[in-house]
Amino acid sequence: MADFDKISINKTYYNVKDASARQQITQLQEAIENIDVSTLKTVFDVTEYGADSTGAAYSDNAVSRIMSENASGIIFFPAGIYKFQNPITVEKPFKFVGVYEYGNYAKENAYGSKLRFATNGFVVKIGGCQICNLAIFWGDNSSGASDTYIGVDIQNAVSAENVSINLFFQNLYIQDFRFGINSEAQTVFMSTFINIWVNGGDTAYRFRTTGNCTSLTFISCWGTWQTNVTWNLNRVYYSTLISCGSDNSQFGYAIDNCLKVSMIACGVESVTGSTVPAARFDHSSVCKIELFGSSITSATAFIQLIQCGGMQLDIYCNDNIATSVLDDSGGAGRNSMLGYCRGTVTVSGTTFTPDAYVRPLTTAQTS
Repeated sequence: MADFDKISINKTYYNVKDASARQQITQLQEAIENIDVSTLKTVFDVTEYGADSTGAAYSDNAVSRIMSENASGIIFFPAGIYKFQNPITVEKPFKFVGVYEYGNYAKENAYGSKLRFATNGFVVKIGGCQICNLAIFWGDNSSGASDTYIGVDIQNAVSAENVSINLFFQNLYIQDFRFGINSEAQTVFMSTFINIWVNGGDTAYRFRTTGNCTSLTFISCWGTWQTNVTWNLNRVYYSTLISCGSDNSQFGYAIDNCLKVSMIACGVESVTGSTVPAARFDHSSVCKIELFGSSITSATAFIQLIQCGGMQLDIYCNDNIATSVLDDSGGAGRNSMLGYCRGTVTVSGTTFTPDAYVRPLTTAQTS
C-alpha cells in the first residue's frame, strides 16, 4: 500500500494511485474548505440583523443591510411589530415573507408579522419581487388614514425596458394608506395578486399606467371603507378579477380604457356614494362582467356604461335601485349583450323586465 496516498474529502477516504489525480483532488478539497458558506444563505431573518420585533425601535437598517450585502434571497419577518421610518425600496429580486394571521390583523395584539411605516410602505422597482404573509400599516392606530402615502407602489423597473414582470403578492393586509396597491409604472404584466385585503384610504387597487398593464390576475382581493373607489383600473388589458369585492366604499369599480377584462363572481356591497354608480365602465371593450350587488340603494345605478363595446353582462342586484340597475345613457356601444339580470333595467330608454335573459341591449346597438 506504499504506492497509495489517502485523500480525505468530507471525512471519506479514497485510495488514489495517479499523482496528478491526487493533486486535482487535493485542490478541490481546499476549494471546498475555503467556501464562505455565509454567501450561500438564502433566508435572512431580520431579527438576526438587528430588527426590533417589539416596535420600540426602527428596523430600517436591518433590511437595508440585508439588501445591500446580498444579490437576492428571502427576507423573513418573524411574528412581531416592525417600525420603518422610510420605505423599503426594492431594486433586487428579493422575497419578503412574514407570518400570516389574516382574520385578526387589524388587532394590535394579534399574532403575525406587522410592518408600520411613517411614509410609503414598499416601493417596488424590480420584476420578480414577491411580498407575502404581511400586515402593512401606515402610522399607528391613532393616525387615521394617510392622504399622501402608498402601501405598495410599483414604479418603473430598474431596467432599460422599464418593465415590471412576474410580481407576486399574496396574503397581505394593507391599512390606512392613501392607495393600497398602486402602479403608475410604464408597464406591468404577468403578475398575480391573491388574498389581499386593503382597508381604508382613498383607493385600494389603483393601476393607471402610462403604457399598459397586461395579464394581471387578482384572486380573492377585497377593499373596504375607501373614500373614493376600491378598484381603479385604466389601460389594463387581458386581465382577470376572480371573487374580488368592494364593501362600504364610495363606489366599487372604475374600469376605464380597458380591453378584455373579465370579472368572475365579483361583488360590490354597501356603496356609500349618492352621486356615483356602484360600478362604472368607461371606454372599455370586450369585457365579461359577472357582478353581484347588495345594499347599494344610494348609488345612481348598479352599473354604468359609457362608450363601451362588446360587453357581456351577467348581473344580479339584490336591491331596488331608484333609477336603474344598468345605466346605458352614455352609450354601451355595439354588440353588447345582457345576460341574466335580476332587477328592472333601463337601457337607452328601453326597460327590460326582471329576470331577463340573453339578448342584445338594443336592436340599434347591434347593427
